[in-house]
Amino acid sequence: MLPASSESGWGINFTHQGDTIFATWFTYDLSGKPLWLAMSATKSAPGVYTGDVFVTSGPPFNAVPFSPGAVTETTVGTATITFSDATHATFAYTIDLPTPAALKSAITQTKNIVRQEFAAHLKPATSVEAEGSSRESDHETVHQRAIAAARQAILEMRSTDDIGDDAFHQLEEELDWLEMGSGGRGSQDVRSDS
Repeated sequence: MLPASSESGWGINFTHQGDTIFATWFTYDLSGKPLWLAMSATKSAPGVYTGDVFVTSGPPFNAVPFSPGAVTETTVGTATITFSDATHATFAYTIDLPTPAALKSAITQTKNIVRQEFAAHLKPATSVEAEGSSRESDHETVHQRAIAAARQAILEMRSTDDIGDDAFHQLEEELDWLEMGSGGRGSQDVRSDS
């Protein structure tokens, strides 16, 4: 998910399992240097996930052998992700990075974020030359719209607790396979509210 276009340059990635979202947040520290933070958030209400934000340090990426025991994790704040629909959420956080005492103060902000799409919706061919492929393209468009409608329906059912997490994930996986089998747009970087 990405911030509003007026804040292009930072973002957050989600992966989901059960009632937990793991997030990686790429941004910049107080001096403008690249900063990666991570978060493990658990479901606290329908469409709402809350957890600690942390930074890690460890051996360089080219260390041979890499020593997992040298990796440290430091909690630097908390955050809440609140999904309003399949493509929009708010990201509210309080972060207190380890900095010199003169700069030490917690930062609390709320950002609107949106799901990043990697492919635009395609319109069916309409030219005479493409008449043969137009029928196939029309079918493809209808198929993709049906999958999108089914995704929205299961998200709504999940947000109102009409279905549980296991049923939601099974249906979501079936829709993924349908979408891949139809030559659809494929998966995107995150599953909203999942």
